[in-house]
Amino acid sequence: MQTRRGMGLLAAVEEAWADLEARTVRDLDAEERALLVRLLVRLLERVRTSMVGDAA
Repeated sequence: MQTRRGMGLLAAVEEAWADLEARTVRDLDAEERALLVRLLVRLLERVRTSMVGDAA
């Protein structure tokens, strides 16, 4: 079962993904690529934290 926080994160990721679907990484400028990398790192950190919390 997903929490509200998890659902909000999922909605944010889906919205960002929809925006990126029509573009390629080459279409992004350096600032946008850096933002994308930070977003992916934060997402992976949250997934890892969530998995560790679920295992406890």
